[in-house]
Amino acid sequence: MSPRTRVRALPSPLLLVIFATAARAGAEPTPTAAAPTAVPTAAVAPAAKAEAAEDPERLTAHEAHLFVKVSRPEESQAAIIAHLDRLEGIALLRSQARLELKVPPQQLEGLIATIEAEGQVLDKRQQRQDRTLEIARLAAQLQGRRTLMAQMRTFLAQADAGETGRIEWQLLQLLTETEALANQLRTARDRVRYARVTIDLQWQSSAPMRYGRAPFDWLDGTGIDQVLTSFGSQGSRP
Repeated sequence: MSPRTRVRALPSPLLLVIFATAARAGAEPTPTAAAPTAVPTAAVAPAAKAEAAEDPERLTAHEAHLFVKVSRPEESQAAIIAHLDRLEGIALLRSQARLELKVPPQQLEGLIATIEAEGQVLDKRQQRQDRTLEIARLAAQLQGRRTLMAQMRTFLAQADAGETGRIEWQLLQLLTETEALANQLRTARDRVRYARVTIDLQWQSSAPMRYGRAPFDWLDGTGIDQVLTSFGSQGSRP
């Protein structure tokens, strides 16, 4: 039997170690019981009290959506963007009918007040989403993939010619997963760092209403507004 045939027939001990390590590192982190007390009780008690006294900050994403009727959209947009710059916010999208902005969460209410002052608010919706567990899960998965990649690089340096290709393929798969997790984690953290505000603008015209053709030719020539004004002035005479 040739050496090549033996490699195909029997699993490589090095590959078995790699796959076992991948299974452990890729698994979701699960809560584990506390280790037996190897630290003196006097040192553990103050730490436990401090941990119980601290309330961990929740990572919350804020969003707001407003539908506003304005008479001068361009001027209203300029005023909103100017206030956004003072709040160190960022304009993600700016069109004639929509604005998509992001601003530090502590500045959200101030920006909403500025938007409401620019016109008539027809609809307003705000929501919050707790993303603490999602960010913790993504961070743990990303760390696991990076740890596994470092271990597999060590295996690659020690592998023979028959195992190099398989390890390189596994490294490529891990690299793809690592980049995807890093992007997801970056997006989740950005949604917490900045509140998102979407503004839909509706034009509120100040021009007089236009009517269809009147049933009388003389009314078309005179104009409905003038007739109503004249009628009102005559009706007010004693």
